[in-house]
Amino acid sequence: MPVASTPTGVTFLADWYPQPEHGGFYQALERGFYREAGLDVTIVPGGPRAMVLQKVGLGQAELAVWRTDDVTVAVSRDVPIVCLAGVFQRSPQALMFHSAYPVSSYEDLRGRPVMAGAASVWVQAVERRHGMSIQLMPLSFTIAQFLEDRLLVQQCMATSEPYQVARAGVEAGILLLDEAGTGPYHAIIGNRDWVRANPEAAAAFVRASLRGWRDFLEGDPGPAFDAISRLNPGHDEGSMRYSRDAMLRHELVLGSGDHGEKLGALDRGRLEQNARLLHELGVAARLVEVDELIAPGFPLATADGR
Repeated sequence: MPVASTPTGVTFLADWYPQPEHGGFYQALERGFYREAGLDVTIVPGGPRAMVLQKVGLGQAELAVWRTDDVTVAVSRDVPIVCLAGVFQRSPQALMFHSAYPVSSYEDLRGRPVMAGAASVWVQAVERRHGMSIQLMPLSFTIAQFLEDRLLVQQCMATSEPYQVARAGVEAGILLLDEAGTGPYHAIIGNRDWVRANPEAAAAFVRASLRGWRDFLEGDPGPAFDAISRLNPGHDEGSMRYSRDAMLRHELVLGSGDHGEKLGALDRGRLEQNARLLHELGVAARLVEVDELIAPGFPLATADGR
């Protein structure tokens, strides 16, 4: 009898604690898609001090998920990272506001306290484009202050905090940060040297992940929900279904066909525009070429990405 080949071990770093925003990856793991692709995948949860880019750059993990704006900045500083495929075609990051004091455009941020990361690229982009200075407050990663201050605008995830605020009895709206013009993807990224040495394994991971995402969003999300709630009990089924519904409602993962977006895609023009903006803002150490960002042969045209 032929001896079965040993699956290729892959460590995949998530950008935060287990949550529905990782649903496609957990779906692929729980449904056996990675194993079918010849991979033995370990998903390592992230967090505020996970140092994902540093670990992938140093080869301490083969693959991860992270925003392409931060990846571009890292590559400008010669960190050996490449992008393999887009997971979120539109960033789930957003600005949350009290509905009684709406924010319909970035001009409405004038004079309003904004809780956000001080180094956020979108802050610098908005200040430059609109000739304003945003009144920043440190991001606390809780909604407590937002609930008390009706004028406060808080950076959030469109898939998460609005649900928490609604449960607390407060009506809130959001403005997607994708509309700031920085346009980052949340992408599958990899250590450049590992991807070059293991193109088949990298390609297999992308295909299985995209299959997992489509199954999670268009099929029964139960396997991923079960895994996420087991690993992070703070997520109940209501919050997870809200997150999944928000991904579909805002076309965050599957993208908009009207804009030429699709699951897994990375648009060269959009990456070029983003790289130029980061360089003009002085965030990137140098102007990064798109061919430095995308691994040769990626993103893959797969049946699952369609």
